[in-house]
Amino acid sequence: MEAQLKMLNGKILLKVQGITAAELFAQIAEAQSVFDAESKCGMCGGTDLKLSHRQPKGFDYFEIECCNQECRARFQFGQLKDEKGALFPKRRDADGNAIGNGGWTIYRGEGRDGSNDHNAQYNAPPARQAPPAQGRPAQAPARQASNPGPPPFAEDRDRW
Repeated sequence: MEAQLKMLNGKILLKVQGITAAELFAQIAEAQSVFDAESKCGMCGGTDLKLSHRQPKGFDYFEIECCNQECRARFQFGQLKDEKGALFPKRRDADGNAIGNGGWTIYRGEGRDGSNDHNAQYNAPPARQAPPAQGRPAQAPARQASNPGPPPFAEDRDRW
């Protein structure tokens, strides 16, 4: 069995094969998880994207790059350690926290402290802060008492 897939906004035509329907399904799913992970830039919304592979200092980086010259954001893929060659979309940082903008980041040069820390270089722009509230200041949520008191129904009082 064979299938042809248009991916990355129609820029790529992939052929996948499988002996059974299940194998073909798995091949299609794997291709979609990488090549159709993103259809537009998470920073500027542009749809002109390209695949990028680079090897600084011997490490492989697989990315989708926004072709908008004013944006140039990147969406990175990680590599599974136990499955050689398998890629996955990186939507979380090393600590497990979600990366803003759906995983898209913009290269910002050296880290704020002058280091070449990779994570410091690829940070999303600072999130916009909400405008200050007008009128009364917000109240803190009410604290619940550690002892909520007796149950509201008389028949439950014996069990309390």
